[in-house]
Amino acid sequence: MMNQSFPMDPNQITVINFRIMDIPALEQMRAQLPLALPVQVLQFVQRHYLLRERRDPVIGELRFLDKLYANEAWHTFRLEEVLGTEEQLHAFCDVCRMRDAWQKKNAPTLRDLTDTCTKYLMRAGIHPFVETLYAGEDTELAAMAGGREPRLSLTLPHGKAALLPLAPPDAPAHAALCCLIPTGNEPFASEISRFLGAHSAEQIAPLGTVKKEGVLPHLLTLPGFSLNAAALPGYQPLEGPAALLSCGEGCFLFLVPQKHLHALFARPAPLTHLGNVQNGGKLQVHYAGVVQLSLDLAFLQSMIPFRPEHVQLPAATEEVLERAFVTDHKEILGGIECTAASEATLLQFLKEAASRGADLTRATVTATLELPRIHTRESLPAAVSLLLAVHRATAELTLPAIHQKHVHADVEKPRLCFFLHAPLGAPRAVEDVTDYAALRALFWDK
Repeated sequence: MMNQSFPMDPNQITVINFRIMDIPALEQMRAQLPLALPVQVLQFVQRHYLLRERRDPVIGELRFLDKLYANEAWHTFRLEEVLGTEEQLHAFCDVCRMRDAWQKKNAPTLRDLTDTCTKYLMRAGIHPFVETLYAGEDTELAAMAGGREPRLSLTLPHGKAALLPLAPPDAPAHAALCCLIPTGNEPFASEISRFLGAHSAEQIAPLGTVKKEGVLPHLLTLPGFSLNAAALPGYQPLEGPAALLSCGEGCFLFLVPQKHLHALFARPAPLTHLGNVQNGGKLQVHYAGVVQLSLDLAFLQSMIPFRPEHVQLPAATEEVLERAFVTDHKEILGGIECTAASEATLLQFLKEAASRGADLTRATVTATLELPRIHTRESLPAAVSLLLAVHRATAELTLPAIHQKHVHADVEKPRLCFFLHAPLGAPRAVEDVTDYAALRALFWDK
């Protein structure tokens, strides 16, 4: 079955006749390698190699796909049924109603719960009032700021938001992929800020800071790329391309026009040139001059499992870890961090913002939802409950959102950081506001 032409690197052994294997042969191959991919998924992979790649895979590619499929952080849950309180079901049905407006008939995902209201408002002509509101860790915000000081920033126990003076540059054409490696001598956020400040002329476009998820999620946003794995920190050649889902942790990934590479490396810094962006939609990984993996990015996206779920939401409770605000002479930035939210949780936060002078008619929000790396019976219902609370608030008050994200972290249960930016106006009396309708009337008179 196996071509033994490359005995020194088992990842480069071709699985002969993979494209025409029947089910017994696929089962035998699964046991030999071994692979955890279900036979039905292997048949899907077969069709791709038969019709698109027109070749048999090497072992390293199959092990890469096996690790990708097994990584729960990549799974997408479709909420086939949601049970909960009247308030929760009202918000969920509202998401489904909005998705019906553009003929989305399949069950919503967690991402849909986050994005649907934003898309719906944009269709109605309601766009974010600021485009430079970001949330994330110190290193992420330092990368997005490009070496500049934020106009306003707010730190919660496990999250931070900032209003940047300028938006990060767009990804350049003919770009090189590079990474900055932390020295450990000072906070990495400081190193990133100083590095970007020193290279403001090189048009650096940040991709993100790598955590335990490895470099791959950041690279899938590109139109295609060629990666030199030998330059990737932490890459294990014997593990092959499957290492992309774990290596590079702690690094800052960015794009830079290839014409600026010489200037970039002219100054001393712990930098690595990882490869180049390429059009064509291909992920290519090579090591020591040998191609280890070459696959369509669209195919990799199609490999992400969709898991139908029937969810019983927890009773509406409130677990607020922090609520804070910061202002200057003309604008306000507020944030709330919680692991559980009832209808009153975000309402109380927005009431306080209004009492401090936030003009909710020109507010923009963002949110980060942290999810446990390992899915548990309780984690998905808790995440859905938090996202429905955000949907209810943004839909009731027509609050446009920007740069919202989901991240996997070392947390025991989902955690939400919700931020609001608004111009400062006259403080409002909110003592009589008991629901969203009353708060809406306070600003919109309706």
